Amino acid sequence: MFGQIADDLEDLTADVKAGRYTWVGNVLLAAAPGEVIPPEARARRLGEGFMRPERGAVVFQQLKRVARAAGADVPGSAPRPIRAMVERLVATPDALCQSMHEARVRWVFRGVLASSA
Repeated sequence: MFGQIADDLEDLTADVKAGRYTWVGNVLLAAAPGEVIPPEARARRLGEGFMRPERGAVVFQQLKRVARAAGADVPGSAPRPIRAMVERLVATPDALCQSMHEARVRWVFRGVLASSA
């Protein structure tokens, strides 16, 4: 599940342009069940989804839940590389959330940041 959600995040723009709505796309678009979103509204609503931390939070909470569940199945006696992989998996949602926050800040303050450089 973690891999699928991460893949859906990675492919989000291409999927929405093609009219494919994954769970992640529906969350960020705030799509109602069965709603048909006209092509001209897709980009605007997707942009709104990225700019609203509460929408992304739903995705990241699900990633955290799945990562913790995967980690809970790995015994403490597992080889260190396996435990390290699980630790990275559990840390990934927070890192992605931070990256999205930084991207929002850069976008909002793009004129200020560019003129101060």
